[in-house]
Amino acid sequence: MCSDCRAHFEGRVISSGRRVRYSPNRETPNIMSDHPSKSLANFAATLRFEDIPAPVLRRAEDLFLDWFGSALAGKGARPVEAIERFAAAMGPAAGESEVLISRRRTSPIFAAMINAASSHFAEQDDVHNGAVFHPGAVVLPPALAVAQAIGSSGPELLTAAVAGYEVGIRVGEFLGRSHYQIFHTTGTAGTLAAAAAVGRLLDLSAEQMLDAFGSAGTQSAGLWNFCAMQPTRNNCTPPKPRQMVCFRHTSRRKGLLAPSIFWRARREWQPACQGTLIPQN
Repeated sequence: MCSDCRAHFEGRVISSGRRVRYSPNRETPNIMSDHPSKSLANFAATLRFEDIPAPVLRRAEDLFLDWFGSALAGKGARPVEAIERFAAAMGPAAGESEVLISRRRTSPIFAAMINAASSHFAEQDDVHNGAVFHPGAVVLPPALAVAQAIGSSGPELLTAAVAGYEVGIRVGEFLGRSHYQIFHTTGTAGTLAAAAAVGRLLDLSAEQMLDAFGSAGTQSAGLWNFCAMQPTRNNCTPPKPRQMVCFRHTSRRKGLLAPSIFWRARREWQPACQGTLIPQN
């Protein structure tokens, strides 16, 4: 693997070829300008297609193809078909976003939900070992659904995918193995990854992206007890966060705000997910 690709999948590909440096373990900042959430939101909001190294773009294309095959592999699976029946009953019968296993069209929120479930059923989708995280199953379903709905180009979709992978991998590595002992990181970090990808497609500003992260962090979930739910298993965690991200970005445009400082604030995402408590000043 080339150095650029290796850097990306270790969580290091950054706009303009530089690494955005932040330290989530430092003292909780008193000003938002020094907050790690803002650094990550700024990266996701400002990443441009021309800033991404060519080998990383080729790798992103390969991963999209890999995810697409994984999604088709879920066709006929009991939990996937159950989720599609639910979506058919509750969602619109027409729309711009495609359900891959049936080729029918619906809204982005339901297409993302079904495609996320189907792409994780066979568990042949990509995985980042350092983050203990399946990025494709949570980044690409909402990215494709929204891209189809708003008519995004191929380069725009790839840029959104890279932004989502980068954010999700960074968050997953930050949460670490202690988090993975209790939570399914694909369901928790994946919510922020999906928010980054969709936010990039919608051309959110850094401030809007930060707001989206706050909402995504508040709504993220995924306990390991789903393993006892045979044969549904992992299909429980990818669909719901992707659905909520589509809801979040739509509601944000309608004026619904969310907490911006969620990363290390007292009683917020990082201490909750890692079992730590930040002392009150």
